[in-house]
Amino acid sequence: MLNQQAEKKCGVLYIDDEEMALKYFNRAFSDDYEVFTAASGAEGLEVLRREADRIGIVLSDQRMPGMQGAEVLGAVREEYPSKVRILVTAYSDLESAIEAVNKGHIYQYVSKPWDNDEIVIILRRAADYYRVLTERNELLALKMSTLQRLICGDRLKWLLLLEPAADAAAFRGALSTLVAAMPETLESAGASSRRGFNRADFEIGSLMRAEYETARQSLAALQASAATEISADLPAALRESLAVIPPAAGVALGEFLAELIRSAGVPAAQIGFQAGPPLRITFRAVSPEPILRTLFGLLVEKQVAPAALAFVRALVALQQAGLGPLEIDAQELQLEFSPGPTQAEEILDALYKKFSTWDIFRL
Repeated sequence: MLNQQAEKKCGVLYIDDEEMALKYFNRAFSDDYEVFTAASGAEGLEVLRREADRIGIVLSDQRMPGMQGAEVLGAVREEYPSKVRILVTAYSDLESAIEAVNKGHIYQYVSKPWDNDEIVIILRRAADYYRVLTERNELLALKMSTLQRLICGDRLKWLLLLEPAADAAAFRGALSTLVAAMPETLESAGASSRRGFNRADFEIGSLMRAEYETARQSLAALQASAATEISADLPAALRESLAVIPPAAGVALGEFLAELIRSAGVPAAQIGFQAGPPLRITFRAVSPEPILRTLFGLLVEKQVAPAALAFVRALVALQQAGLGPLEIDAQELQLEFSPGPTQAEEILDALYKKFSTWDIFRL
């Protein structure tokens, strides 16, 4: 699987405002590479965003109207740091090209007009370098996926073992609901490099102790809520909508939404709630990423945020009230949290089945 990239042509994007230069480049290198061309920096970035999965190398002429080459390659670096960047520059611009190399913005520079033999070697080395980076990233994704599965599995086991004596069935039902709704990639659930992994995290003993402590602290925080009425921090229309459902569930959902506003920066005006059935929370013009990290934070985040704990409290309250499912809609994100099994063995089995669907190469 890791060698699939080497079996196909590496994509090369060449950006130059001179039409003849683009035609010459395409004619000279299309036999060995999948060549893409663009006549300006803005057009080049559009092509890259559209064909990012096929392009491994980006060359840009330095002197162009609008964005200069170094600026274009800087933007490429920001959006696609693993793409190999090469600056094409006239001899008179050599000083700025060397400065760009020294700052780490580009892989190499090529003098224009270029020597064919030289650029053939440069492109070959750049393609090899890109393949090495790609294979390294895939191996890292495999390692991180394995660690993330260990973390998620251990976290869930500790939560089930340390579950509160009161309302244990509702708590297990909430965990089951979380597992069933988890997306098919851990990245989508927010379990990425944000966790701040270090070498100690890969040691099983350290990992188990850390997950035990996180589970213990999370359970203590889950039981600490003393909210008895719908949060006054919410807009009046939202409070009225929440007041339609059973009080405990309305209070818990209100606490969750208020925490999202306070800690995740979600604008109150962008939140909508419908009493259903089914219950539905809508986040208008809100990025799905912070919502996902909140919804599944109890299972995947190193430091479980207050909003993530509030969401689990809301799921427990919905279980107790016999309400469900709860639908979450944030732009392209649509998730359904439906009541599930309450037996520990079934919940763990559902998680292990979920693991088999996670595609590590999309991390």
